Formats: sequence, C-alpha cells, structure tokens
Amino acid sequence: MNRTRILPCFPPLQQTGRGREFNQYSLDDHKEVVYHYLFHGLSHRALDKDILGLDPAYSRGFQSMNILHFLGLVDVHKHFFEGFPLEDALAILKPYTAEEAYLLIYSYLLDKAQMYREDQQPDYGVAELDARYWINQFLKDVDDRQQIESRLSFVPASSQEFRYGSSKYYVSSTSLKEVLKCRYDFYCQICHTRIYRPKWVRTLPIKEQWKHLNADVHHIQPLSKGGIDLMENMLCLCPNCHRRFHTEEHILERRQGHLFVFNQISGKHSPLTIKHSLIL
Repeated sequence: MNRTRILPCFPPLQQTGRGREFNQYSLDDHKEVVYHYLFHGLSHRALDKDILGLDPAYSRGFQSMNILHFLGLVDVHKHFFEGFPLEDALAILKPYTAEEAYLLIYSYLLDKAQMYREDQQPDYGVAELDARYWINQFLKDVDDRQQIESRLSFVPASSQEFRYGSSKYYVSSTSLKEVLKCRYDFYCQICHTRIYRPKWVRTLPIKEQWKHLNADVHHIQPLSKGGIDLMENMLCLCPNCHRRFHTEEHILERRQGHLFVFNQISGKHSPLTIKHSLIL
C-alpha cells in the first residue's frame, strides 16, 4: 500500500532585519547564506566567515544575520531543511509563493538546484525578484506617489558608499538598476515607450504597477571599458533604444548645455528626459 508522504509546514517568516546589509551583498551571497542556513544550520558567524569572507571576530555574524532577518528567516528556520532533498524543500515552499519573501527564498533554492530555467516564475528571474524585494521593503510604508519619488531620490546612487571595517560597498547593481527604472516609472528616457506585462492595470497603485512593467538599463560608459556601476552612468531605456546605443546608431551629445540623443542614421536629435544626475 502506497502512502503519501506528509511534508512539514514551513514556519512563518518574521521580517525584522535592515535592508542595508541585504543590499550591499550580491545575489549569489544571498542565495548561499539562505541555502547554508536552511540546509546546514550554519551559525551567523560561520556564514560571515565561509560565505561572506569576513572575519567573524570583527563582524560577529551581524552581516549574515541581517540578510536572513531582512527575509524573515530566524532561529526557528535554522537547519529546517537539513536532510531534505531540494525537491522536497521546494514542494514545502511552493504553496507560500504568493507572498513576495517566500517567492524569493523559493527562487533562490530553484536557482541553487539549477532547475530555475525549467520552473521559473513567468514574470521575473531570480535577480529581478531579489532587487524588487529590496525596493518594496525600502518603500514598505510609503504609498503616495510624491513620497515614493522623494524616498527613491535618497537611495545611494553616487559616490556614496557603505563601509564595513576596511572594506567599502556600493549598492548592488541589480537593485540600482531597478531603482532607476522605478524613478522613471519604467518609461524610456528617449522615446517614452513603456513595456507592459500581463496583469498590468492603470488603476493599480504605483508599486503594484511596477510588478507588471519592464525596461532596460544601459551603462553609458560600458563596464568593459572602465565605466562605473553607479546610477550616474545609467539610462532607463526601452529595448529598441537600448539596442540602438549598442549598434552606435544612437550616441549622446551635449549642445548648449543640454543633453540630446543623436541618431547617426537619421541625423535627428531627440531630447533626453533626465531625473537623475549623469556623468558625461
């Protein structure tokens, strides 16, 4: 007689941590910290040392602890999946993925299992989910459009940096790019095109609309040529305008103190919508 295995329920998340530590580390760091906490029960100090490469005598485990707490993972979740195959862990988490934090943890484990391409959520990849989650938490208590725009203007987006010990960190590029898209409401800075995903409705609150919009981010000075990975070196574009920069059909020009996009094929100059400072 076949018996269906009964899988345990995942304990509720308890989100208490700060977003600074979460955002100063990479997507891979997030995935590894979460995985080794849930599956191997590593302590915060061990995670700081083995995953984040920090001296635990100095960091005292606070960096990994705040990453985990920002997601809502606390002591009750430590080594919760120890001895479980990844497939069972994913089956346990799947019913909760209507909530953003659970979906992100689920996506980390999918990516870890190298199954993400086969089973990914239709709207987002794990990197985009990771960035979107941080932004939504950063804007958690703000709903008015003017307040949202004001809050986004204070996101580190220049030479401002986070320092920890002798090291310094910039906001992770994925989060920075998502913040830039939000600042432009996902409109292209050149042609004002917006890319929509299914389920977008004009009457949705602005933060809900962002979940169903898409845009590209272009580095003005390519990273491969020494460009910096900061917002001042980025433009929010539609895919068509983005491609035109890469083929050099579009170039940036400054005329009489104003920035324009010059199309080298048509000879047309187009004004550039600018809501953030640019390094040129």
